[in-house]
Amino acid sequence: LKYIGKTRCRTLADDHRPLGSQFQFVTFSFFSKINFLVAVVFATYPALYNLTLPLKVAKISRKLFIVFVFIQIMIWVMHGISLYSKNYVHRRVEKDPTSLTAASVFTLLSKIFAFLIVFLLMLDQLGFNITTLIAGLGIGGIAVALALQNILGDIFASLTIVFDKPFRVGDVLLLDTTWGTIEQVGLKNTRVRT
Repeated sequence: LKYIGKTRCRTLADDHRPLGSQFQFVTFSFFSKINFLVAVVFATYPALYNLTLPLKVAKISRKLFIVFVFIQIMIWVMHGISLYSKNYVHRRVEKDPTSLTAASVFTLLSKIFAFLIVFLLMLDQLGFNITTLIAGLGIGGIAVALALQNILGDIFASLTIVFDKPFRVGDVLLLDTTWGTIEQVGLKNTRVRT
């Protein structure tokens, strides 16, 4: 499936494709993201399941199978977020160049959020009690937010620039006594060419 997905993605890699081939491209791109190690585990686990194994080996093999299933889910979720982000930027970047910054911020935040959810689901399937972990994450989140105050402030400031649009890429600005053209609006800084 991985090989078929890669070859079909190459043939369907056209930005002006109709809706049907877009769906095919997305489907085959997900096939191309199948991890080889995960595929090996998927192929061998049913055979192990039918064997009479010692209890400890059976438990370990089941837990490994769950971990590898969630690794593959994580790969697919990250790939889906990246595909959506690229599609969004491709549609919007000509009309609004600052959408590139917004897309990069939301892509990063979406990936972090998706990672946390899939990781917590995996721990739940492995038999851990995640209710105390979620409560701990709330307290830990406050500690992390306090530690990362400056970085979070920069992220929210860049989002303010993206949404309020006081300036855009290509605008000419006067900074003190220097004229410059905005080349890039990033998360931490805005690049101006004098």
